[in-house]
Amino acid sequence: MRCTWAPGIFAAGSLLATLPGCNALLGIEDRYEERPAATDAGPAQELHHTPGVSKQSCSGGLACGAHDCCDGDRMPSGDFQMGCLVEGDGDYDEYPAHPVSVSAFRLDEFEVTVGRYRKFAEAFAQGWRPMDGAGAHPKIDGSGWRLAWESKLPVDGAGLSEVLKCIPFAHTWTDVEAANEAYPLNCVSWYEAFAFCIWDGGRLPTEAEWEYAARGGSEQRTWPWGEQVPDCSLVRMADCEEDPNVGPETTVFVPVGSREAGKARWGQYDLAGSLWEWTFDTYDDTWYGGNGKKCNDCANTAVGPRADRGGCFYESEPRSFRTSYRGKDFPENRNDWLGFRCARDDP
Repeated sequence: MRCTWAPGIFAAGSLLATLPGCNALLGIEDRYEERPAATDAGPAQELHHTPGVSKQSCSGGLACGAHDCCDGDRMPSGDFQMGCLVEGDGDYDEYPAHPVSVSAFRLDEFEVTVGRYRKFAEAFAQGWRPMDGAGAHPKIDGSGWRLAWESKLPVDGAGLSEVLKCIPFAHTWTDVEAANEAYPLNCVSWYEAFAFCIWDGGRLPTEAEWEYAARGGSEQRTWPWGEQVPDCSLVRMADCEEDPNVGPETTVFVPVGSREAGKARWGQYDLAGSLWEWTFDTYDDTWYGGNGKKCNDCANTAVGPRADRGGCFYESEPRSFRTSYRGKDFPENRNDWLGFRCARDDP
């Protein structure tokens, strides 16, 4: 199932209103309208459209366990088969499996944390905004930021802090530093995720790049760590005992990289479970058999819902964590099970 919820977390009358990302799956076609992020009227803020700086979110040192939160080795270029390789094992949008070539790139080891995003929020509050065309894949036309998307961002720092608290008691963001700086940031829209990656000297990964990293390239792994069926030692998933004093629980409040055994081939943590992760691509359930059928550094740059990958902490079915499993959400959507990590083209 695309997403499930632990009983008792949400009031029955507000469930659909507070979880817009699942509307399409529940048969609700009305598009989610994001609540206003504006603060009290005042003088217009001076905006600065300037380039980002590589890994500035970790400047001064920001640790995720024993690692720098901005770690991420350069992955070699390579070829692999994208999509479900076994007929009947996947959903309809995972077929046909098709050849993909990916140029060398970096993918962050960790999902973006609250602590990293806090530094971006400070810059955003001071007026930083992405430049037109920034964050583009170097080989994909039309993959950069569009100035028209600036209207999709909150108007100021206070507005950003407000929307990041999208679900009471289930968001990881806090207005001031707290004990959860190493937790993955949730409640972030596609636009806010893309803007962060640009500010941090990167971009959102394409859907093909994300699956290449999760599959281990030509190793064609079923799950990021290999062929062992997912369990709580490998994946941050539903009903795992994170605290022996609490017992089995379903919560996002676990630091990134908490599953050492679940690492992918090139060192990425939490490519399965933890949070669903935004990718750059527009979601199209016919993409694999259409324009994406033969993919050499390709991405779907059309307008529409965006693809997300990896499953989340609410899920427990092994199929939800497969490397070819796909999700989708409107780019304005935000939820407690939705986060991201950045790709980079540094040498």
